Amino acid sequence: DTLEGLCLPAGLSPRKSWRKCLGRGKSGHLCLVCCPRDPAPDEAEEDIYGVFGRQYFTERNKLQTSNKNLTEERDQLQTSYNILTKERDQLQTRYKTLTEERDQLQSSHKKLSEVAGQLQASYKTRTEERDKLQRDRDIFQRLLVKYPNGWKVFGNNIYYVSTEENNWEYANEDCLKRGAQLVIINNQEEQKFLITLNKRSWIGLTDRETEGTWKWVDGTPLTTAYWGGKEPNSGGGIYKDEDCAEINNIWYSDPVKNWNDDLCTTQLNWICENVIN
Repeated sequence: DTLEGLCLPAGLSPRKSWRKCLGRGKSGHLCLVCCPRDPAPDEAEEDIYGVFGRQYFTERNKLQTSNKNLTEERDQLQTSYNILTKERDQLQTRYKTLTEERDQLQSSHKKLSEVAGQLQASYKTRTEERDKLQRDRDIFQRLLVKYPNGWKVFGNNIYYVSTEENNWEYANEDCLKRGAQLVIINNQEEQKFLITLNKRSWIGLTDRETEGTWKWVDGTPLTTAYWGGKEPNSGGGIYKDEDCAEINNIWYSDPVKNWNDDLCTTQLNWICENVIN
């Protein structure tokens, strides 16, 4: 007798609401329920799945596109990395090659510097030798003008052996006139050279000032002597005035020691000496 309306709660699924649309009232009478028509179940599911499907495919396509883009970027980065790695390896190889070339150049430069130093030293030596030869040539040219024939060069000195004989005093004066002096013997080499010039010759040595104290004509005392035998002996005591010295390789055969003291009035050749400046 009574119609009751049924209001479906919000959110109830269509199928459940449909089953509840018909039912009995409290008094056991049939109730007429006016319900809005639900769409058919298949249509509802199709609508719901269609919405979600479209969203799914849209998102999937986006993800696939993004994945493709990322893959392409990765491949590009990998390609770029490979290129950079290759360039790095090439640069390292080039660096190693340049380093080796630099070391070789430094070694060559060092050797060339050493050779240049040796050549410079050799050039300096040759230049000095050339200059010395030029000076010597100039000196000898002047000597040829200043000293006529008869002078002989030994070391830095030039010597003249007289062609006449006279006493020691005359010999000393003659040497002075020639711009020289009676020879002063400084070493054994000079002594050996003088022996080859003449058999007997006055030298610039005397003890006329003080008996037994032998001095050279320049006033310097005798330090190194080349007396022959037991000389000086003043003639074995027969002569007390043998105050002048001579080279005498007739009486003494020793290759070095052949000085003899003799009377200053004895007539002998003599040897003059001058230093080459």
